[in-house]
This record gives sequence, structure tokens and C-alpha cells, in this order.
Amino acid sequence: MVANLHNRVNEKDLYELFGQIGKVNRAYIHLAPNGTSSGVANVVFKVASDAERALNTYNNVALDGNDPKTAK
Repeated sequence: MVANLHNRVNEKDLYELFGQIGKVNRAYIHLAPNGTSSGVANVVFKVASDAERALNTYNNVALDGNDPKTAK
């Protein structure tokens, strides 16, 4: 799970960023009731060790002005 995403971040951005770590099977942003980004997304990697590397690599790294928080 990735939280604190800027509302300009889209799913393509997630695939591009996390795809630098490893094969991303799915990346999707949770939407608020009004249809806008909730600032939270899930990124599913093909290989579990890539998910661990992403946690360590991208936690608190600025993305479009916000510092995303990564978690399992």
C-alpha cells in the first residue's frame, strides 16, 4: 500500500515508478466517494522480494510534491 500520494499521481505514474524495481502486476488508486484520488494506492508486484525493495526504496521519497508512505 502507498499512502499520502498527491492527487496528480495516476496509475501510469505508479507503474513507471515501481516498475523500476520489478514487474508490477497491478497498480490502482483508491478513489474517494466523489471520484477523485483518495491519496492511497495498492501496488502488486510479481515477486515478493521486489515489494520489499520498493518499501525500502520509495518510503518518504517525494513524488509530485508529497512524500509517499509505503507499507505492506
